[in-house]
Amino acid sequence: MSSAAKRILMPVGGRFRPAEKMIPWLKLCAGIVVILTVMFGIGPLLLHLPWYKEMGRFIEAEGIRSTAIYYTDLQTFSNAEFALRQNLEYGPKARLNGP
Repeated sequence: MSSAAKRILMPVGGRFRPAEKMIPWLKLCAGIVVILTVMFGIGPLLLHLPWYKEMGRFIEAEGIRSTAIYYTDLQTFSNAEFALRQNLEYGPKARLNGP
């Protein structure tokens, strides 16, 4: 094969290395391994820490739903939401006579 034919077959960046195609897949696999290690390795170990057990007991004793993102069924949060919506919609009341 002539040198001109070899130049045509070679990619633009230089030598063709098939291992370069595997690098993104290796990074993906490494990320998945890290996530699984934290979830199933480090996470369960944290359950044995004394301060974590105490926090769990407190949450259960007080009936706190620690996984809830927004407490819509509690009266306190309902009042706070109403006040916030009113303040955003109508703005604070202006004081006419000063403080």
